[in-house]
Amino acid sequence: MNIYNNHNYGDNYTLQAGATVVAKSGLEEALARERIYDELERQAEQQGMTLEEWLAMQKHRNQHKDQHQDLHMDRNRHQEAAAETWLQKSKEERIRIAFEQMKTEKCQGRTANYFGRRVGYQYAFILALMRAKDERYGLPYVETTNEFLTYLKEYVGVKDLPSEDTIGRRLTRISGRYPDWRIEDGNQMDILEAQHVAQRFLSIYMKGV
Repeated sequence: MNIYNNHNYGDNYTLQAGATVVAKSGLEEALARERIYDELERQAEQQGMTLEEWLAMQKHRNQHKDQHQDLHMDRNRHQEAAAETWLQKSKEERIRIAFEQMKTEKCQGRTANYFGRRVGYQYAFILALMRAKDERYGLPYVETTNEFLTYLKEYVGVKDLPSEDTIGRRLTRISGRYPDWRIEDGNQMDILEAQHVAQRFLSIYMKGV
């Protein structure tokens, strides 16, 4: 490698007696630049390109990467703004929207929609969440089945509610804390159903999705 070839190393040199004399600091910088230049040429050759072509390709990649990062940042900002807007809604409005949305969706493991015909007992899983007073979820506290139905009907505006008996019979079989619920005389499918109902409800209530 010849550091005195046709590359430009700046003005840190003098010519004395026809010989090139490079100051110590300038020599070190020149050697460092030469090593970088050689490495770039090597990478370009591996790609079958000239150095100019390889540098142009890298510039294009970096621009594309920057654009992708900008899009990712914009998406994150949009999600954060949407989440903030969602949380500005009242608890009652978010609960109402969660029930309305879930009633249009098929319940995992069941042929019926969430809270639909023959699965009205699923309201018991939401009541179990509210009774737990878990601050992570920010749900209002409701103690009894009667209070729960009154709250949903008069304050939230949920329609087509099941009977107090339907909810109460399932509620008495639930023990433990979500998501580690146990259901008396129930099987694994019953536990998974309870977890799916609670998980879907909390996702909409807390995040709007």
